[in-house]
Amino acid sequence: MRKLLLLVLCLGLIGCATIKPITYEERQHVYVANFDTVWSKTVEMLIEENFPIKSMDKENGIIQTEYNKNEIKETWLNKARCSLNILISVINTNNTRVIINPYYEVYFPSPIGSSQPGEWATKNDKDKIFIDKYFKVLDEKLNSK
Repeated sequence: MRKLLLLVLCLGLIGCATIKPITYEERQHVYVANFDTVWSKTVEMLIEENFPIKSMDKENGIIQTEYNKNEIKETWLNKARCSLNILISVINTNNTRVIINPYYEVYFPSPIGSSQPGEWATKNDKDKIFIDKYFKVLDEKLNSK
């Protein structure tokens, strides 16, 4: 009985593990390129990745997107969507910093037979996946000048 109680307690603690927050450093990359080059390649990447641009402010280096038009499957049962907020800033003439902040949501359908609609819920545990993915695409674009 004691071993069973200890096992249940250990499993409970493991189940309560939290997701490691993403650091500021993980959200950013510095590119050896001028601001205009990084800006145009970032916009190009967003278009190719099917992100409708909600707003752009080149003077302040801010780009906000709508949700990606590509449907993302979270599981066989629910779907997901992602939008991005990107900040591009000048470090000096030849170095530009890009910070990507994704906003990721998963749709949970209502139970079968329920008249209630499903709901969208934020899932921050996918941030790192999206940050890495879009920095990789941007890296390729900037290295293929």
